[in-house]
Amino acid sequence: MITACCSLQSWSGLGDYAKELHAKGMSLILILDPAIQVDSDAFNNALQQKASFIEWPQVDLVQNDINKLYPLTNGTKVLAKTMRTLDHWITVK
Repeated sequence: MITACCSLQSWSGLGDYAKELHAKGMSLILILDPAIQVDSDAFNNALQQKASFIEWPQVDLVQNDINKLYPLTNGTKVLAKTMRTLDHWITVK
């Protein structure tokens, strides 16, 4: 699923914006947060292939109120989080 924020049209002025910032002595830093839905086939396939995900450092820190909602994250230390769509996602490590 590609949201409106990620369409190519919404990025069309990025180069000009970067030039404007640079002219003012500022920098543009892009931060990418690759994430996939916790109930998607992509996440299931990644788990089967032993992909790494950001995890809580210890079990007692896991936010089980979210992780227990999904069979693929229940009982794991995977850090599930809420994105803008209010669906739950995990961040690829």
